[in-house]
Amino acid sequence: SGDYFQAEEELEHFLSNARVIRDAVANNDKQGATKVFEDITEKVMVNNTKATGKSFESFEYYMDMFLNAGKTGTLPDKRSKWSEKTLMGYERMAALFKYLFVNETLDQVSSKRLDESFSNVILNLAKSNLSPYNKMSLEERVCNTEVGNVEEEHMISSKSASEYRKFLQSFYSFLYTQRIVDENPVNSMRIKIPKGQNKRAAFDNLQVRKIIDYCSSLSEVNKKWPILIMAFSGMRNGEVMQLRKADIKRCDESGIYYISVNLDAGSVKSKAGIRRVPIHSELIGMDFLNYVDSKDEGRLFDRSSKYLTNFYSSKLKLVCEIPNVNELSENFNLYSLRHTVITKLQGSNVNQAITQQLVGHSKQSSITSGYTHSISLKELQKNLNLVSYK
Repeated sequence: SGDYFQAEEELEHFLSNARVIRDAVANNDKQGATKVFEDITEKVMVNNTKATGKSFESFEYYMDMFLNAGKTGTLPDKRSKWSEKTLMGYERMAALFKYLFVNETLDQVSSKRLDESFSNVILNLAKSNLSPYNKMSLEERVCNTEVGNVEEEHMISSKSASEYRKFLQSFYSFLYTQRIVDENPVNSMRIKIPKGQNKRAAFDNLQVRKIIDYCSSLSEVNKKWPILIMAFSGMRNGEVMQLRKADIKRCDESGIYYISVNLDAGSVKSKAGIRRVPIHSELIGMDFLNYVDSKDEGRLFDRSSKYLTNFYSSKLKLVCEIPNVNELSENFNLYSLRHTVITKLQGSNVNQAITQQLVGHSKQSSITSGYTHSISLKELQKNLNLVSYK
């Protein structure tokens, strides 16, 4: 079933690209059409590699080859082996890439896949010296990143992100000198590492409307409703994808429908993450409650958080013409939906305590913390409905 789903995704992605090219040509957008065509061509070239008979070992195999050459001082451009400090740093970065590209052969890791690894994971990684991340395994750190649990102030610096890219550059340069690859895919990467502070970008109204319009048209509920919920709640993608039918509730006193974010549904980032989020009036108008009613007891969605991040990076941003960064070199990704809702609330002068209660942010004073528990659903609903993209 996994192979079938992958084939279905690839076919849907190809047809979507073809429609984008058709529309770009019709609008005389040669640059846009060329960009999408290059994406398709790269995919075909990767597949053709197998057809020509040239085979590759796993990505991990070549990464270990590179590390061993550095340990033993047998790199073509080095006369001595790496220092202990350099080796430790490289082994740490290599472990992340091997985890991200596990079970993939070297030729499957294209420049586009490298871009996705930065956009979805590396640029959103938490600093390893911060609690609780400093006590987590690599798998746990990546998982927390993919579900959207890392707040912007905890993300690694631009300098650290650049080190990951430099490491990849060295790795592929080594493979080039060994005549294993004919070109360095890092040189074709489109993701830009910000020169200043590593920050997430907020979408503008036009961008969100494109996202909403496109997702509203989808029949695949695992893509449609999670994105729409994020756009009108600021919830983390991990919180959304673990929702159950039982988590959609109606307050008997006020009659307000809300989403209960709780530990029974799965993981919650912190104590502040346990909360009630009123269902935005726009979501109700889109018949979200009817969708919930149509479901049997259990999960509302049967895909993972990683599925949603991959959907954004491989399709949604392409169809909605969203760039990698804004004019301030801030990064657009799936987590930008949450950042956009927070920005909207702040722009509407919503009380900080209310904002924190709505999005489950733990950065609050003892005075604010006490206040959040007394905020009524009616007050939360009134303020959340201020989020508008019209």
